[in-house]
Amino acid sequence: MKKYFVYLLVLSSLFIFSSPSFAYTGPMQKLGKGLGQVLSAPFSIFTETAKQINENESRKGLAVVGGILEGTAQMAYKPLVGLLNILTFPIAD
Repeated sequence: MKKYFVYLLVLSSLFIFSSPSFAYTGPMQKLGKGLGQVLSAPFSIFTETAKQINENESRKGLAVVGGILEGTAQMAYKPLVGLLNILTFPIAD
């Protein structure tokens, strides 16, 4: 009985967590994603630093430096991708 429950759980998780093949991202979703990337870019340093500190509990000093570097890279990258999404939002993917 327990074996069948595990199989049913795995099978149902495949259907629940898989994205549909017919998913369509329209122009407004693309515009919203672009605006979100541009507006959230300045917070990348803080979120990446916090993520690195949580992942590396024993080396917090190194985690802070790594988080700042990774956050700075994302802060430079995210607005560019967001701006591209904003400028090309009428052209759906």
